Amino acid sequence: MNIICHKKPAENYEESFPLGNGRLGARVFGNPSHEVFQLNEESVWSGQYIDRNNLSATEGIGRTRELIQQNRLFEAQECVFDSLTGLPENQSHYCSAGELHIDFYDAEHLGASGPSMKRSEVFDKAYSYKRELDLETGICTSSFSVESTMANNADFSNDNSGSSIAYTYESFVSAHADVLVIHISASIPKSIFFRLRIEGSSSKKETLYDDTLVMLNDEGIPYAVMVTAISSGGNVSVRGDNLIVENSDDVTIYVDVESAYRLGHYRRRMGNTGKRPLHYAAKCSDIALKKICFAMGTSYENLKYMHSSDFSSHFRQCSISNPYGEETPEITQWNYDRYCLISSVTGKKSVPALANGIWCSSKCGSRSQKYVLDEKYLPLPMGEIYGLEKSYASWHALIKNCFRHGRLTAERMYSCSGSVVHSSTDIWGDTVADGKDLRFSYDPTGAAYLSKVILDSYEYTLSKKYLRKHFRFLKHASRFFEDYLIGAEDMKKLVVSPGYSQHEQSAGVYLSAFSDVQSRNVAVLIRNTIKAMRYLGMNEFKDLSVELSALLSKVIYNLPDDFDSGSADENFFSRLNAMTSGVVYSTVEKETLVVHLLEKPCIGFESGRLENIRLRGNLLIDIDWKNGTLEKAVVRAKHGVKFLEKIRVAYKDRFYDARLVDGVLDLRNVLPTTL
Repeated sequence: MNIICHKKPAENYEESFPLGNGRLGARVFGNPSHEVFQLNEESVWSGQYIDRNNLSATEGIGRTRELIQQNRLFEAQECVFDSLTGLPENQSHYCSAGELHIDFYDAEHLGASGPSMKRSEVFDKAYSYKRELDLETGICTSSFSVESTMANNADFSNDNSGSSIAYTYESFVSAHADVLVIHISASIPKSIFFRLRIEGSSSKKETLYDDTLVMLNDEGIPYAVMVTAISSGGNVSVRGDNLIVENSDDVTIYVDVESAYRLGHYRRRMGNTGKRPLHYAAKCSDIALKKICFAMGTSYENLKYMHSSDFSSHFRQCSISNPYGEETPEITQWNYDRYCLISSVTGKKSVPALANGIWCSSKCGSRSQKYVLDEKYLPLPMGEIYGLEKSYASWHALIKNCFRHGRLTAERMYSCSGSVVHSSTDIWGDTVADGKDLRFSYDPTGAAYLSKVILDSYEYTLSKKYLRKHFRFLKHASRFFEDYLIGAEDMKKLVVSPGYSQHEQSAGVYLSAFSDVQSRNVAVLIRNTIKAMRYLGMNEFKDLSVELSALLSKVIYNLPDDFDSGSADENFFSRLNAMTSGVVYSTVEKETLVVHLLEKPCIGFESGRLENIRLRGNLLIDIDWKNGTLEKAVVRAKHGVKFLEKIRVAYKDRFYDARLVDGVLDLRNVLPTTL
């Protein structure tokens, strides 16, 4: 059914239902008396770009290495804190855009006395409650009934002594109109009464006309939140900072959040424009008004239909089923995680999704609200696997900014050529260490993760244009380590030093002479740069290829290439990745696609069917398996696209070579029948 249903409102943020269109997001709690919509917009971050390079770093890195050689690790760690910490120490972080609060009441409590406890008594006693999230259409619905003590004067009513009223709230974030839409209806006319307000960090609240509220925020990246309502029957008015609807048959609420990041001048100057932030917040308000007016130009039913059709088209790109026709908890989880992915990476998206998608609570500053450049915390963009073919495009501007700022960091902090990125970044592509946590902040190998993003994009799409755009980043990131690495084993080998560990090396010390993990990351970066040159056929970089190959041969680390540095951070990206890759995943080796089948199915995924899963090499696969054994698998290419023809199949610890014929390969013709 692809519907998640609960019989009570959400009691906390984690239980709320997520909605999103890639840019704009909301969490819905579903409380009958006091509804809350927590709002997010992908570009609402805590600050403009600041050059945080610490000019003490060049001297400090040398001093740190000297202290390490003398085994004075605690003093070396203090030197790192003093000389490698950014100025100021923290990067920008992702923020909540505020909350929409709706207090419901009935005709008995009509008046302007505010959302008092007595107003909500009727709705606190709601019954027949149901809260649903339709994963296929992206629509959240809350429904319940209340007993009204007021006489019912509806023309069709035979009872004037009170009545049972059924209420329904529907909400979705429309990709077509690019706004949050909330529709409230009741079974009896003139039964809808509520007060609505915007809560959040605010510099200014305004009334626009007599049916629209605006909140302007000039902290961090300036933004505006706008909300308006259209009522059928009854009336809409504004009193103070409350939007009030009374005696209504049904109501449609439109909400938009717009940030200055989408204003070209502000974005190009990275917030450093010299103009008052409130000026940009007002401009954002103008954009929000235009979008809401556009959305109001069509009926609610039409908006709902267009949204459902659009969201369903993404959801149906691929599917999973159980051979026994059951809707298992594992299938529901897989579909829910894919729903979150669709809601986070589609539409008019311009920045990458974070580990928790486009949603975050009002609590600020956690690591999940930044781009932690580690697959444990931020799995690689996965949209291509599930038919969402533009998920890598949102990384373009971020990588471009990391390259630009990374060159300054390499020069000013380390006196090295090339470009460097530390272990996290923000919306502006900040490349200086974030915070003062030695376990996570100071690792200079963040470019290895970004190199995987770039190579992944090419291997799924075979777009040389994308790869060529970011080749300079790969080249300069590798160049940095030519200067930064230091000699080991009588100067015959090279390592990353100092090394940073997530585990104590001694009491209170997370520093070491070198790090195997970070040295391995450097090797990954260099390998990916060499692969990119091979994919692009760059003969003019033959000398660079030889140079990097020689550098790679000297990088030493005592870890296997598939070393797992720990369990992944629990988020919908990592869950979805683990569940799907246990059944099928792909790699590219020497222009040959390697398809790995049923290597480690998750519990609950021992049997099933996956359809239209994207492989590297621009190919698709349908696969059936039962009790951990392959039943059927067909690889195919979309008509008219470039794809890799040579295939190797990895199944039950053996490899089988094959080739697509006319864009199709039935793997049953490749694998021995005895399997």
